[in-house]
Amino acid sequence: MVELLLDIARFVWAILSHWQAYMTGGIIIAALGAYERLIHKNVSTHTFAIGVTLFFIVALFMTWRDEYRGRLGASKRAEASLPDLHGEFLQTNSHPLRGGVGVLVVLRVKNTGGDSIINDWAMSVAIRGAVRSAALQEIPNTLTLTDTAGQTVRYYGSDAIYDKTSSEPIKRGGSQTGLIWGWFNGMDLSELDTHTVAVSFSDVADRRYTIKPRQVFPAPYPERFPGLRRP
Repeated sequence: MVELLLDIARFVWAILSHWQAYMTGGIIIAALGAYERLIHKNVSTHTFAIGVTLFFIVALFMTWRDEYRGRLGASKRAEASLPDLHGEFLQTNSHPLRGGVGVLVVLRVKNTGGDSIINDWAMSVAIRGAVRSAALQEIPNTLTLTDTAGQTVRYYGSDAIYDKTSSEPIKRGGSQTGLIWGWFNGMDLSELDTHTVAVSFSDVADRRYTIKPRQVFPAPYPERFPGLRRP
């Protein structure tokens, strides 16, 4: 109740502040003063009352405008502080794994908004219209896989994207490159279309992002990507 009364008092004071500014100064009051001096005649009470009323209406509008612009500015500042993440697949490696299919994705996440950690990583794939989720795998210290051209590719656990982004925020204008490895139990490699693989994650404001590959990544794969450990 006390806070409500204080808010009412602030509102009334804001109106009076605008109103007295218009009543005691400004070009209109100056023009009226000059008019009275030039024609040696006072402004009528009716005209004065109209002016007072109009100035009060303007004061009400200016009080609302100040509050609106203040809220608009605060909203823009809050929006500017939110993360704005953009993910990109750099490479996919699909392979048989324990009676299913393993999919390792090399990806990069850029941030054009406020600093943010990333969490709640997930991987899924669409097969015949149904979405299946992967069980994410811990990447060992060294993981050796073979691409479709028979080339051996080494990956490293220190490049796991969920470890890189869970404690150290990606700053505005920065990016992070890393790995995520998922296992689709009971799936055959022939069923997998890597175009339908999706990786999703959340920013510090719990907003969800989903990214998918935009192209086919033909083997042999590059030996390394900037931001990943050198072989």
